[in-house]
Amino acid sequence: MQQDKQKRTAVYVAFIVIALLVLAPTISAARGDILKTAGVPGVQDMNKITRPGNDPAGTLVKSAIDEKIAEMKEKITKIDIETEKKGSVDRLQAMKQGIRSRGVQAPLKGVRIVLDPGHGGANPGAVGVNGSREADNVLQTSLKLRRLLEEAGAEVIMTRSTRADVRLPGQPGVSQLRVRTVIANKSGADLFISIHNNSNPDPKVSGAMTFYKRGSTQSRAVARTVQREMVRATGARNLGTMDAGYYVLRNNRLPALLVETGFVTNAREEKRLVDPTYQEKIARGIYQGIVKYFHQQNKTK
Repeated sequence: MQQDKQKRTAVYVAFIVIALLVLAPTISAARGDILKTAGVPGVQDMNKITRPGNDPAGTLVKSAIDEKIAEMKEKITKIDIETEKKGSVDRLQAMKQGIRSRGVQAPLKGVRIVLDPGHGGANPGAVGVNGSREADNVLQTSLKLRRLLEEAGAEVIMTRSTRADVRLPGQPGVSQLRVRTVIANKSGADLFISIHNNSNPDPKVSGAMTFYKRGSTQSRAVARTVQREMVRATGARNLGTMDAGYYVLRNNRLPALLVETGFVTNAREEKRLVDPTYQEKIARGIYQGIVKYFHQQNKTK
């Protein structure tokens, strides 16, 4: 009885071995095609292993297939993760576009603003203790502010968007200051903002302040809001607001501001004013002030 059982077991084992030898090439070819399609390397090595006679017990066949399948699963998982990330970004962008198209996140839709980076060209403005140029600093800050305003739906007119002089086409002899007010007065805009860095003989003086057109209640109102939000965003010392008779203010028919974002003659503050991260904070503070001002205006209409 025991001998019969042993014989039956031997027959079963022999049958399994023969089946593996017969089917191994077919299984390998099919799995190889799948793995090639998935782009998994090493398929040719696996085919060598699974040739008849190289692995009579079928152990290496199973091990190689399992290993390659595991690699394939890992690769597919990574692809899925990257696809999901991209899909999330695409969905977020689509959501933003949809919201903006409905006007929910366009608080400045219909608002036109003239944005004036001070100085430029041959006029560097104030020069810092470490050599930074006011004209360059305020240009970068203004470009960041333009981006924020346009994202909020505003139309932005720049008096300059490069380091070049501000000029009127065909009128090379007109002063830069007059060019700025001509652009503003012909624009039909709702607000004029000139961005500057300040200077002082005393290197200890620091802080931000906002000047506004003398005698204009609208200019005063928006100046106060912009100053408050700029200080809140940057943590700069608050030097307050003040009316002034600067050329670009007194010759402007629009509500008009001149924002002094900090002193390049103060070493610590100059370091901030040339820093893109701090410039972004200035821009965001001014932007928030503008948004809040026009929001209040809309509520009182």
